[in-house]
Amino acid sequence: MRTIAMARACFDAMCERVLSRRTQGQLLSDKQMVQEKIADSWVEIEQFRLLVLRTAWLIDKPDDYKLVLKDIAAVKAAMPKCCTMWRAALPFARLDRPVARNAFARR
Repeated sequence: MRTIAMARACFDAMCERVLSRRTQGQLLSDKQMVQEKIADSWVEIEQFRLLVLRTAWLIDKPDDYKLVLKDIAAVKAAMPKCCTMWRAALPFARLDRPVARNAFARR
């Protein structure tokens, strides 16, 4: 869940940046490709969040932990894709923000 919180914080920082940056006389948020990347990022975060929540629910539900091992493996396989998104957004984040400070401190 910490990974999801960090990804959401980076997503919020990315949205703020896109709304405040101008390029070629237009806001960056008006560019179609930028809108597509933001939408893809949001979908990836939501997919990962729902997968984590479903896996946690499945862990709590059965008595046999081994029935959920495939779901746990799916979370572990999906996490790098989500992390790659927020790591890619870090160069655009302001360093005075807690998200950027935490990410650079962990490297």
